[in-house]
Amino acid sequence: MFIAAAFLAVVAAAAPSPSAQDRRNIALSTAIVRHVGDRLWPDWSKTPFAIDLLTARGPVAINFPKPLAAPSFPRQLEATFPLTNGVPTIVIGEPQFTAAKTPTRWSVTLLHEHFHQWQDSWPQYQAAVDRLGLAPKGGGNGMWMLNYGFPYKDKRVDRIYDTMAGRLATAVGAAGTSSFKTAVASYLSARAAFRAALRPNDYRYFAFQCWQEGTARYTEIAIAHIAAEADPRFVTAADARSLAQDSAATRTRVLTQLRSQSLDTDQRVNFYALGAGEALLLDQLNPAWHQHYLDRRMDLGNFF
Repeated sequence: MFIAAAFLAVVAAAAPSPSAQDRRNIALSTAIVRHVGDRLWPDWSKTPFAIDLLTARGPVAINFPKPLAAPSFPRQLEATFPLTNGVPTIVIGEPQFTAAKTPTRWSVTLLHEHFHQWQDSWPQYQAAVDRLGLAPKGGGNGMWMLNYGFPYKDKRVDRIYDTMAGRLATAVGAAGTSSFKTAVASYLSARAAFRAALRPNDYRYFAFQCWQEGTARYTEIAIAHIAAEADPRFVTAADARSLAQDSAATRTRVLTQLRSQSLDTDQRVNFYALGAGEALLLDQLNPAWHQHYLDRRMDLGNFF
């Protein structure tokens, strides 16, 4: 999740150390991005990996370029945003406090957030966001990314979205079969109908969320799969098995969400699965799309 600095809170007076398990979880994520991250995203391994770890003993600042007392936040947070030093920082609770309860799921979630750091490190990121023209007058603090007034409860839009999402799930599932080409054409037709049903600003918001959050969800699937099949010198056999299982489970969850979620009830959360599904489809149709992902239009549709 990528949110604004409006959540900054009280600075902790003491600076505890991360536990041995915390260090291991972070070390796995660090090793994965260092060894195979650039196979997925150009120069991802060069992106600063600042973390504000929210532990039971208080917040811990990790990989900060300069000393900074780690701010305290609600420990269930999983987000990335600049702190007072201007550095995009992952703010995340220990596994027992977050939705990612197991060590492997937590480490992969950390890579989801580190992908957001890579996005934010793109020099043109803020200019591209501004160019979308979606922020309220005066700029605001970025909370519009969460609270934009998308027509989630418009029944016609919801119906067209359901058709599009279902066809995307079918197309992704048809990869490698004789029906793939037809399924892709059916999806792209439904996508065009969905775009036509939206106002231009609403479409740009949808596309931006798929580009930003959907691709981060896809990154969980792709990087765990790559790491599971990589050099065993930096990933143990047990970790490789767990990463492969996590990748498969996340992929299955995305396809299930595409077939079951609705705009009315799940709202913005839908776009995580939709964007992830589009990224999985692009892997089949346009394998070089990763090299062109950082595009000021912020719309995965441009790569089909």
